[in-house]
Amino acid sequence: MAEETVRQKLASVSERIPQLVKYELLEEIGHGGMATVYRARDRRLGREVAIKLIHPHLRQNPEVAARFISEAKTVAKLRHPNIVEVYDVSDSGEDERYLVVELIRGVTLRQLLSEHQRLPVEVAVGVALELALALEHAHKEGVIHRDIKPENVLVETATGGGTSAVRVMLTDFGIAKLLDAQGITSTGQVLGSPAHMAPEQIEGAAVDVRADVFGLGVLLYECLVGHLPFDGKNPAQVLRAVLEGTFIRADKERPEVGSRFALQVSKALARDVDRRFASVSDFAAALRNELSALQFDSTEGEVAQFVSSPASYLTAYPERIVERLVTAGELARKNRQVALATAHFNRALAYRPGDPQLLARVSGLARRKRFSSLLRGGVGLGALLGACALLGFQGWSLWLAAHAPTVQSTATPVRPVQAPAAAPPVVADHDAVEAERPKKPSARVNAKPVSSQARRKVEVRITGAMGGTLKIDGQPKEWFGAQHELQAGEHIFEFVPPDETCCVPETQHVLIEEGDGVQQVVGHLAFRPATLEAPSKLGLEVRCPTLFPEVLRAPGERSIPMGHASASGSCTLTIPGEGSVPVEKAVTLRAGQSTQLSWP
Repeated sequence: MAEETVRQKLASVSERIPQLVKYELLEEIGHGGMATVYRARDRRLGREVAIKLIHPHLRQNPEVAARFISEAKTVAKLRHPNIVEVYDVSDSGEDERYLVVELIRGVTLRQLLSEHQRLPVEVAVGVALELALALEHAHKEGVIHRDIKPENVLVETATGGGTSAVRVMLTDFGIAKLLDAQGITSTGQVLGSPAHMAPEQIEGAAVDVRADVFGLGVLLYECLVGHLPFDGKNPAQVLRAVLEGTFIRADKERPEVGSRFALQVSKALARDVDRRFASVSDFAAALRNELSALQFDSTEGEVAQFVSSPASYLTAYPERIVERLVTAGELARKNRQVALATAHFNRALAYRPGDPQLLARVSGLARRKRFSSLLRGGVGLGALLGACALLGFQGWSLWLAAHAPTVQSTATPVRPVQAPAAAPPVVADHDAVEAERPKKPSARVNAKPVSSQARRKVEVRITGAMGGTLKIDGQPKEWFGAQHELQAGEHIFEFVPPDETCCVPETQHVLIEEGDGVQQVVGHLAFRPATLEAPSKLGLEVRCPTLFPEVLRAPGERSIPMGHASASGSCTLTIPGEGSVPVEKAVTLRAGQSTQLSWP
């Protein structure tokens, strides 16, 4: 009797699993709002794959069925180490609609977050940078993801030779676009999590690459803080929160994040698309710049160490990060970057609340900032010295204490993720990010002569354009992997791009401090904007959604910021009201150069 019951159950399960001609579905391994995922075996090649079977109520829509194959083929062109590869797509004559993709034997980012609630800051940023590489590739191919969330991120660990390697991979490219293109989402059904959608996507407006900037910002915020920036008791409340664009800044929710990373995430989450990063590449560059200040040149190892051994990583992490924050804070202080130094020390305090040495550092910076403000505000140096002589040292100390801002650490031990009632919501603002950015020292024609005979080792890095050259005090120098011993004092660093047509040279006046260790100098070779010229045909409209969001009307041209030497995309040329057939043009833009479109 028991054997008969088992056979009946197996038969019941077998009946529920669809039958495909080319693939044998073995077991269900996932289920979402758009598809059910099965582990399957390719009958021809004998390899195991994953099959995403679109739900019946969606595939029965005739418009979706008509477009599914052509759109899926576009997505299948994506080939990148951080993108789950698409192997096959259902034939038009089959009853089912499905995608055959690479089978990843790992866990989703959602599972990691469920287990750990949130990730160490540099690990979370490392995950975001891996996903940014995938999105950069997709955007160059004209594909916008539109549904970036932890459920669509797979983490696979491979161990060998005593070391662990981790692959962070993005999946489900194009599925949301496929269904939304046919109006499925406008029927009231929200596909995926509304908390991960950009405001313009919810409103049904034009969507470009900055929607993925927003989605990546939401994902990074959740990894850093432990909950979503936009939340609510039901989907309607979540949608309203996204559309209003208010949220509690990441470092207010979790001080360990620090103000520097919080500012970059806030810019990515800006309600106004023009206030966001122009591209995922720009977002990633900003994150890498913050990591570089802490000597994290690569975070792949950090992600691998955490995923392979979370307990040991979390035990050692606080001490490691505090040491790096203090080192970066001291370097910023020596370079007179008070705001930057304060940010590093305050983040260190989040890991060591009440640490007297850290509090002393922050207090000293606060007094220096107050002193400078008083001088700028009209209190003369002579008046201050006169006050010092009149009051004596003790009175002077009391005066400083009375006028210096009170320094309080906002750091607390790791706390529950619920937002405190008193925490004020903030609106992401590009201007705030720029205001917080440390200003580069102005260039001078000649370096000041130095009197000290002390020397210091200096290491130079160049970001932006590849293949740049370095000059120190007018003399060409090696920079890649090289260290230079310079006399303490002021020096001129010139960063020369390989081609000034595409890139902007940079000159920095740098003070080399006396001391041990290697002083870091970072130069940036920014790419010049590219120009796209519309054909001279009057009334023509040019749309290039992967290159820029606006409509370019002829005759005219558009200046396009560039994060790389070149950018490729597709443009559609139309003449409204004439019944003309739209013309598709493949376009490659080059930094500093003008590209002219032609009308056939």
